[in-house]
Amino acid sequence: MNPSPKSRLSLDSVKRQAIRYAALGLERRFSRQQLEQREEQYRVMFNATSDGMALWTRDGRLVDVNEACCALHGMTREEMLVADLREFVPPESMPKLQRLLETVGRGESFLDEAIATHKDGRMFYLDMRGEPAQFQGQPHVLLILRDISEQKAAEAERSELEAQLRQAQKMEAIGHLTGGIAHDFNNILTGVWGYIVMAQEWEQENPDEQLHRYLERVEHPISRARELIQQMLLFSRGGHGEAKPVHLEPRVREGIQLLESMLPSSIEVRFDADRNLPVVMADPVHIEQVLVNLCINARDAMNGAGHLQIELRREHCTPCICASCKMPLHGDFQVLSVADTGGGMTPEMVDRIFEPFYSTKEVGKGSGMGLSMVHGIVHELGGHISVHSEPGKGARFCIMLPLPCAGTSGDEAGAASGGRGKRAARLRGRVLLVEDDADVRDYMVDRLRDWGLTVEVRANGADTRHFLRSAPAPDLYLFDYTMPGMNGIELARIVLESDPEARIMLYTGYGDELTDRDITDAGILALVRKPVDISSFNALLREYLPRS
Repeated sequence: MNPSPKSRLSLDSVKRQAIRYAALGLERRFSRQQLEQREEQYRVMFNATSDGMALWTRDGRLVDVNEACCALHGMTREEMLVADLREFVPPESMPKLQRLLETVGRGESFLDEAIATHKDGRMFYLDMRGEPAQFQGQPHVLLILRDISEQKAAEAERSELEAQLRQAQKMEAIGHLTGGIAHDFNNILTGVWGYIVMAQEWEQENPDEQLHRYLERVEHPISRARELIQQMLLFSRGGHGEAKPVHLEPRVREGIQLLESMLPSSIEVRFDADRNLPVVMADPVHIEQVLVNLCINARDAMNGAGHLQIELRREHCTPCICASCKMPLHGDFQVLSVADTGGGMTPEMVDRIFEPFYSTKEVGKGSGMGLSMVHGIVHELGGHISVHSEPGKGARFCIMLPLPCAGTSGDEAGAASGGRGKRAARLRGRVLLVEDDADVRDYMVDRLRDWGLTVEVRANGADTRHFLRSAPAPDLYLFDYTMPGMNGIELARIVLESDPEARIMLYTGYGDELTDRDITDAGILALVRKPVDISSFNALLREYLPRS
């Protein structure tokens, strides 16, 4: 029996439908294979990269991590997927992670740095990049991570070195500025000092009790100003001071008076010293410099309030180690100690406090050079430093200066006075003075003429060359070292070229860089420092001028 046409149509329809279903199944099966293949490729690439990768949903759920990401945090994949987010993302990084999810969720890229946490609690820096991604047909956030801790450490070290370089450049600039100011002050002080001495000489010949008292009172601050200028010059050029026998107690007392303007009234200063202490070989300015640096350091350690104990003792040191040079020392020393009631220091801090630029103070509150200068000065004097400190128990710095050989006595007072106020010997002869500063020039002319000399004056090297061509040679040439256009040594060489027998003296307040070799090589007889010590200056002139 043959099927009806209608039955044949239904059968064909079923066959076609079956074919379509079969084709659709094949297509789905092929698509699934492609998807599985793509996911396998994704998995291989995901785990093969050296950068850490983490896949997140837009709402902040961690879906997957690669092996590199697990290694960054010291965790397994299973641990990370079930861990609380705070176990590997510290609180300070949570806002950045939230911004990343929001930014990438809008289809934009995100790039920033963040701090992450290792399983052992260690913090490290990450370079963090977020990109939009599709996973299983849904939008996700792909986070790419790279450990940049070494790079950040190198940057921090470079920044520290740059800061130290800037500090060194700043200190150098301050040194140049200080030197220039000291030079100007020296010129000013030369005239002031000189006229006071001339007034003392006049007062001796015309006694006046009130004038005598006034001149005595002004003598000490002028002497102090002279030493401060020398201290500024030492700082600006790092020059060496002149060691001589010094009684420390009066110098320390003067230093404490100087500190009164630097220390707040909330710091109580106490000073105690042994009796009949011997002299030590030192530069008085250096001693005050050491004391000031130690006391300012103590002031900052006490935050402006506490007790500052300064002592001067003769002590026998049993074998111990110098805190700054680490050399063993023992024997008899004169010890200047400064103790504070501040916060104290750890042994690690004590090991580093004498390093240049090392400071325990906040940024901007110290250069880190104060104790380095103390180290340099003390060891230049042949001394050593001991430090006793514990956290919370303050600190005590002991400057240990060696005692001189028996028989050395202090002559500081005589050197300081320099015979001021006594009428110096009369001189005869003709002097050519070359000085660019008008105030100093006027004083030097008055001083030399008061001693009986005939004085020719010029303001610079160019004027002097014209004088040399048109006038007979003087008995003595007296040149300032620092002048515009041509300094005193250059001028001396020009004079000696035309007159090898010329007698030339140089005087300066800005010549610590000059050595004895420089003076000798230039053919100069003597170098006189400003402010001029009148008695020694007169003696030099008497030596090099023609005899009566």
